[in-house]
Amino acid sequence: MPPRVAPADTAPRPSPLLRAMECGLIFGLGPALVDLRDFNRLLIPLLVTFALVCLLVLRLDPSFDRRRLWNGRRAIADLPRVIGVFVLGAGAIAVFTYFHDPDRILAFARQAPAMFAAVMILYPFFSVYPQELVFRAFFFHRYACVFRHPVALIGASGLAFGWAHVVLENWIAVGLSTIGGLLFAWTYHRTRSTLAASIEHALYGDFIWTIGLGVYFYAGSIQ
Repeated sequence: MPPRVAPADTAPRPSPLLRAMECGLIFGLGPALVDLRDFNRLLIPLLVTFALVCLLVLRLDPSFDRRRLWNGRRAIADLPRVIGVFVLGAGAIAVFTYFHDPDRILAFARQAPAMFAAVMILYPFFSVYPQELVFRAFFFHRYACVFRHPVALIGASGLAFGWAHVVLENWIAVGLSTIGGLLFAWTYHRTRSTLAASIEHALYGDFIWTIGLGVYFYAGSIQ
């Protein structure tokens, strides 16, 4: 009998040009429109809704490896490195806060302990994981055909994440988010785990709220 030949992959290849245009519209123009239309107080509902749309797109895509949505084994394996880098990063953030805005150090935790505790618990679930789903799992899979080199893909993901924070209308949110976005993108690239990137993101996010810089990431503070 002749050897069985595997069927050829007939799935249509994504167009890099169309995907680049899509990326520019969603991650370039999108945040600017949200800011211009004054939707800032709806940021969390908009984020969660868009994250659900991205999740649906990924689950309907047969070429997407669904293990990347969690991949706890890789996340746990990478945890020592994540914590080690976090200790250095948290120290740098603390020094920056001390020189830039010392009056805010621990102010949120001292002045509103109940709200602070709620943020520490809810922030990773309703903000961090949806963001990592959008800017890491969705972005990496959807636009890998546009940013073909890993460095380019990591850089694009990090810059898109930083630019998205333009809706908060302050340079601290954009600057720190860009640095963080590059770091979280690198972690996702290393681990192929949205959970790993989310753990790292949550560590920095909760520390920023604790040290006193959370006001720069709070949409309600926009004048």
